[in-house]
Amino acid sequence: MKRTFYFFPSVVLFLVMAFFFICCGPKKPDITPQQLAQYNLCIKEADAHYNSGCYERLKKAFELYKEALDFPIYKRQNGGKLMKTSILLGLREKELGFLKDTYLQKASDIIKAYPMLSDCSVYLKIASSIPRKTVGILGDLIETGSRIIVPYDDIKYDISDWADLLNERSTTDVFFAYLTISYYSPFNYLVKRGPDLEKLGEIFNDFPLMRYKLSVYPEEDPESLTKLVSDEPNFHEVYFFLGSSALKKRELIKAEENFFKAYDHFPQSLSLLMSLASICFAFEEFEESMGFQEEILAMAPTHRDALLGKAICLSYLGKHEEAAEVCRTMVRLGEYYMGEAHYWLAWNQNELEEYESAWTNVQKAKDYLEGYEPVFFLAGMVAFNQNRLREAEENLKQAYKINPSNGDAPYYLGKIKSVQEDWLTAGSYFEKAGIVYEQNERSIQRIVEEIKESSFSEQRKKNLLSRKAKQLQKTTLSKVTAWYNAAAGYYNAGEKEKAIQLAEKAAAHPAFKEKAEELLELIKKQL
Repeated sequence: MKRTFYFFPSVVLFLVMAFFFICCGPKKPDITPQQLAQYNLCIKEADAHYNSGCYERLKKAFELYKEALDFPIYKRQNGGKLMKTSILLGLREKELGFLKDTYLQKASDIIKAYPMLSDCSVYLKIASSIPRKTVGILGDLIETGSRIIVPYDDIKYDISDWADLLNERSTTDVFFAYLTISYYSPFNYLVKRGPDLEKLGEIFNDFPLMRYKLSVYPEEDPESLTKLVSDEPNFHEVYFFLGSSALKKRELIKAEENFFKAYDHFPQSLSLLMSLASICFAFEEFEESMGFQEEILAMAPTHRDALLGKAICLSYLGKHEEAAEVCRTMVRLGEYYMGEAHYWLAWNQNELEEYESAWTNVQKAKDYLEGYEPVFFLAGMVAFNQNRLREAEENLKQAYKINPSNGDAPYYLGKIKSVQEDWLTAGSYFEKAGIVYEQNERSIQRIVEEIKESSFSEQRKKNLLSRKAKQLQKTTLSKVTAWYNAAAGYYNAGEKEKAIQLAEKAAAHPAFKEKAEELLELIKKQL
């Protein structure tokens, strides 16, 4: 008996469509066993580099994932890996203070080339909104299409939504965990609920990427960082954070050693260059400090801290015309460090004996640097050099009031009072200056002993000790000069006992032995 089959119209339509797609649908791409083997090898190597978490190997992973996109299979999967790698590299460049957003721009280009990855654009925008960690004020950098910049006004309404999105996904993938922590760091005051660092650390404990992130946030953990670079020697960025940790503790040698290790791999890091410049400056190695400032300025010509650092180094090196020109550049740029720019311009103009210009600029510096002792002292010196003693006295008195540990202020007040023949006051000021110079003398002597016992290289010790010897000689001579002038002032004021005490101190130095003994003999004859 024959059976009759009845088909409902919808079933017939389904069978027809299925037959159509089987016969006429897109053909599965042909791939040879050799190509598949090559693809698997490429992905295996890329995954290994990605899982290392360090900048150097993430770059290799990026290139391999990019190469994998040429294969006709798994494009969506490989594109996602490529995007994650690019965003992680972009975040690392921000953490190290790179000026250019190289890999975030590459991520943007990838999304444009592969529309199937458009759902990753929100993570790119989140990463782009995170500020770069540069040291100092970059200044008036011109934003161009080659840099991914997301102004705050464009994201202020998205911040909370993005935070919720990231918190939701942070436990699903180490990439999202890393991005969540990176995002929370600058925007924590705007986000109600931050990431659970302890929980993320437990979930992703075996991932170097997470170990690294938790070793630098919320603050550097030198022990964890040292272990990390021991396990993965290519984690060169660790040395930057080890240097930063040491610098905060004023361990300058340790900081410098680590910074130079990082510098070998990241010479484009503005934060690293500024840190090295500051250490060289602390060691009074002004030529070397200025070299790092120049590297910064080659990348960011309006970087205010680098311009100011260069101006100060040139000033201490006695290159006053060059220093003044850098200060004029800062004044022309405007907005940032205007007080400092006018101050150092005036300082160098005073050295060049351009007193009128110096006076104009030191007065402008006062408008920006209120209550700053060096400005008042410099104003006093400029006025003194112009023989405007009343204005000199006003400014020097204010400088001395703010900072009694500057011996030069009472010394020049003593000179002013000597011109005015106010001998008792002159003697008092010179005596105060001598006391401060003596304290400075002891301080330099302590530093000399510290240098001798330090772990500095022999050449650095030699250079530092040579500079300190000159400083000590100058300070000692200033002290003895102040003692002698104080003795003369007290003698003229009739305070012979005080005059004897200070003249005897002055007589102990060869430079004033003869003059001081003559004064002592004169005083004793009158007793």
